[in-house]
Amino acid sequence: LEGKKEGKGEMHYLRTGMPDSLIKGYWSGDEYKGGQYTTYSFDGAAKFDTYEITPTPQSGNSITIEIATTTGSPDGTQRTVAGGSGYVLTLTSLISTSGSYIRKMSEFASTNKFTVTYELSEFPIRLFATLSSGESFSLELYKSATWRAKFFVNK
Repeated sequence: LEGKKEGKGEMHYLRTGMPDSLIKGYWSGDEYKGGQYTTYSFDGAAKFDTYEITPTPQSGNSITIEIATTTGSPDGTQRTVAGGSGYVLTLTSLISTSGSYIRKMSEFASTNKFTVTYELSEFPIRLFATLSSGESFSLELYKSATWRAKFFVNK
């Protein structure tokens, strides 16, 4: 993709007077990832009941993050509203820790879902997210794609 190594392949290194060196495996975002194909790394699995992080097959430069809860209130606090309690978890901050530029394109909050889309300047990119609960997680995206990250908390 765009001149970067992506997917399964072999890298041959020619060495003078010695046998050639060969590396087999998977590349993503122009970086060798080993014997298994991975397109991202994520350290926040324990913070959510379920999550799904998926890239489109074609190249892209954005991520849409959707955080859903069972019941909600748009400010991210638990409270009683019209006889029912609610909790909406929101993304309060997303920064690049790899020196890349990111730009918020849209944001929407409903009673039990928060959705935000960011434009990303380059890949691979390391992101650090802070939630309205004070918790945080890291997400590293290796390949250029239109990413969708869905997180759910049963609360």
